[in-house]
Amino acid sequence: MSSCPTNSALDRYHEGGLDAEQEKVLEAHLEACESCAVRVKALREKYDKLADRVRGIAFNPGDLAGGDDEGPAPGPLPKGLIPGYEILREIHHGGQGIVYQAVQLSTKRRVAIKVLLEGPYASQAARRRFEREIELIASLKHPNIVSIFDSGQTTDHRQFYVMDYVSGMRLQDYVQQKRLTLRQSLDLFARIAEAVSFAHQKGVIHRDLKPWNIVVDAEGNPKILDFGLAKAVAGAVDHAVSMTGQVLGTLPYMSPEQTRGRTEEVDVRTDVYALGVVFYEMLTGTYPYPVVGEMMEVLHHITQTDPKPPSRAWTAAMGGSADGKSRQERPNEYETETSTLK
Repeated sequence: MSSCPTNSALDRYHEGGLDAEQEKVLEAHLEACESCAVRVKALREKYDKLADRVRGIAFNPGDLAGGDDEGPAPGPLPKGLIPGYEILREIHHGGQGIVYQAVQLSTKRRVAIKVLLEGPYASQAARRRFEREIELIASLKHPNIVSIFDSGQTTDHRQFYVMDYVSGMRLQDYVQQKRLTLRQSLDLFARIAEAVSFAHQKGVIHRDLKPWNIVVDAEGNPKILDFGLAKAVAGAVDHAVSMTGQVLGTLPYMSPEQTRGRTEEVDVRTDVYALGVVFYEMLTGTYPYPVVGEMMEVLHHITQTDPKPPSRAWTAAMGGSADGKSRQERPNEYETETSTLK
């Protein structure tokens, strides 16, 4: 190797991506080039820091695959725990709460009720985050954002809130099954972006925008759900809710500052970044960079890898093209009746 290797070549060397001959040549160069040996040492330190962050990341099993949690579902709520409501069935359970479909007895209105997962045994941070979620969603009155109209505690002291029930399809399933043209996809995304912009104008950052937190109803209207990780744009930092070094979000849609755990850097641009990933996936059926594999590699791609241009990611397998022709349905598609929370 007559010249010093590029940063990309050193990355591949560190990740084991070079063949035996290339690795032999590069190692010979490193023995003779002190400056490159220093570069490799710095690269190893960077990956060690990435590994340290990985140990602090909490994510759901479906975060990398883009699917649902597959853990065992908690048992149903006993009758009478939420006065005024009849629980029909469990819709979803996740890392923070359980969502039930219910009927408001006084109006016979179908609703969704989210109950804090650990109830009275939840940590202070979990309880405060749940309260913050209620406060923030209640401040948002927009046709494309889920609405909260009641909250309280169950008879056994579990926090809950009641919201509109949305029967529809998650965003990725809607795009696939309806075979949206490029223009139709743009129109749908514009309404989603407008709702996010409204939240920002009201001082709310979502921090967990992803396709399965957006439901499209039978009339084609999108609804943004699950503000469990939301934070206020301004105001004093609540250390029980947000802490520097704590990584919150869903990995494939996280911005670089989220993966670094730098909560002080998170602002409206974090949501804009996530929207970009969501829109890229809507158009191409894939992510802008690799998000499946070793966690350290995924974090590296999010923070370092340039996204593949959408025109190159738009493959024949998707059955679509930039001229607006509809794409074919993708494998494993399904229609689901989902609540207003993931």
